[in-house]
Amino acid sequence: MDAVSYGCHALTGDRAGRFSIVALRDWRITFGEDAVEVGLEDHHGG
Repeated sequence: MDAVSYGCHALTGDRAGRFSIVALRDWRITFGEDAVEVGLEDHHGG
């Protein structure tokens, strides 16, 4: 799997230690290093 094509990247600041993958348009799947805590988030919060 080519992680770059899915927009996989490490988050920074107060979200350091978590990663994000593009799911659909503004939606992101976020997860920690151990992938136990997974979330679906609106990237723009709208």
